[in-house]
Amino acid sequence: TSQSTEGRSQIVLIFSLRRNIHGAESDVEAAIQAARQDMPASLRSNPQYFAYNPSEAPILILALTSKTLPIGQVYNVASTIIYQKLLQVPGVGEIDIGGSSLPAIRIDLDPRQLFNYGIGLEDVRAAIAAANANSPKGALSFGGRRYQIYVNDAATRVRQYRKLIIAYRNGAAVRLGSVAKITRGVENVQTLGLLDGHRAVAMIIRKQPDANVIATVDRIKALLPTIRASIPPGIDLMV
Repeated sequence: TSQSTEGRSQIVLIFSLRRNIHGAESDVEAAIQAARQDMPASLRSNPQYFAYNPSEAPILILALTSKTLPIGQVYNVASTIIYQKLLQVPGVGEIDIGGSSLPAIRIDLDPRQLFNYGIGLEDVRAAIAAANANSPKGALSFGGRRYQIYVNDAATRVRQYRKLIIAYRNGAAVRLGSVAKITRGVENVQTLGLLDGHRAVAMIIRKQPDANVIATVDRIKALLPTIRASIPPGIDLMV
């Protein structure tokens, strides 16, 4: 079958199940090269091809939204609680999670303020790294054994980063909040998922190669009430 639109054409080739997929790929590549001279001269690049196995298609997509929680927290619930429960379902294979990313503290530096203070990016990086260093604070010897003592004193709040000293100028401390906008957000702001115009996290579920589609989907749906009971009440889970 084929489908063509302005500036784009797609051809789907369906082979017999007895056909070796690698041999079919070689034949397709050879056919493309043979037909290249008949294609428009304005074609910017050679046609691309890829092999697709219908058994690798998603069997179910879950969507998570919330009117009360930040989208980063919704993603965190999806990637921890729900992800682990779904992996325990017989027949479930790969699970892709998209639409957002994990919660994070975002630091947007102001180049003009950095220039005014004479502070380089490496100065800022070093100060942030030092604030998040996890190093032993001491040791304890007991019963012939020696134990290292660790304390997690990494900065975890916006106000901690704002107060972080990154340099000294004219005897005065320059804090990160003076040269940057610091907010609570997500790791990757380039990822966006929408459902009916609202921010959403999607969980794309694929089955294992030898699993039955219908049986696997039925098991997942049977587990949904348990999953809904285990996540914050402000999160809506839809199929």
